Amino acid sequence: MQTQLNIQTFVNILSSSGPLMRSMSKATIVLTFMAYFAFFANAQKLLSGEYEPGLKLAFDPVSETVTAYFESYGGWDENSQRPQFSCIFFIEGPLHSNQATIRSYYPGDPSDQYIDGKLEIIDSQNIRILLSGEHPGCWNVMHFSEDPAEFSLSKAIPWIQVAYVTADKSYFHSETAVAKKLKSYLIKNDVVYIEQRQADWVLCNFYGKRRTKGWLRRSDVKEAGQP
Repeated sequence: MQTQLNIQTFVNILSSSGPLMRSMSKATIVLTFMAYFAFFANAQKLLSGEYEPGLKLAFDPVSETVTAYFESYGGWDENSQRPQFSCIFFIEGPLHSNQATIRSYYPGDPSDQYIDGKLEIIDSQNIRILLSGEHPGCWNVMHFSEDPAEFSLSKAIPWIQVAYVTADKSYFHSETAVAKKLKSYLIKNDVVYIEQRQADWVLCNFYGKRRTKGWLRRSDVKEAGQP
């Protein structure tokens, strides 16, 4: 019933839009509507949050930019009681329809360390990433260049961007004011997850031994699109 109502409304709007539209048959108008409906129904929404295995992703609907941070480990050294291999990199790129052209790199690395790739939305809960090469350590943890690596949403979180600290030391603030500085701080290349922007400030989450949340100076953080 709702679909029939929407089709009839669409037909009425087009029929009153001018001579060209009035010359179209009702069947043609309905087919046009159905084509538009199918297009938007198939367009997938990219959700920000935690994806398994090891990916934290954010989508900014204003700039239509995808940012993400992948961190995973493999192998176990009994002597050191630590993983033998690590695969860590940052992702950024513009989203067009259901695919983003991305570049990936280790936070703070120069541009000659970039590895390009594609991020594709499979559906509202799943994505895949294909890179043109492998980052150091990734071959022993998870492959990204031979076949696309797939990720599934485990927890939706309203981040708008994944970024990292560029200042040697950046203090959290309880409010967007210099006088509201807290004792907790981050150091260069720490990864943060932005929820809000307000003038010269960004509201960030940092996931260490525990989560820390507060306002950082925007000039202390490298956001997507910045050199």
